[in-house]
Amino acid sequence: MMGDEPTLKPLIDIPRMAEKAITMLQHSLDALVNRDETAAQVVCNYDDEVDDLYDQIYRELLTYMIQDPATIQRAT
Repeated sequence: MMGDEPTLKPLIDIPRMAEKAITMLQHSLDALVNRDETAAQVVCNYDDEVDDLYDQIYRELLTYMIQDPATIQRAT
């Protein structure tokens, strides 16, 4: 339905989130295989970074929706 509509903002942050998620998965598997509790704890820090990026994107899109309610469908 929205395929022809332009994005509200450049899709920069989503690939960054994906890269961090891939790193989290790699480190999680390494920590599991090596039974390394310290390495597993580091994964939690990556999770916080992904959460921060998500929150940033959410706030930006919410701002678009507040400024122009016509953007709500594209922002969600």
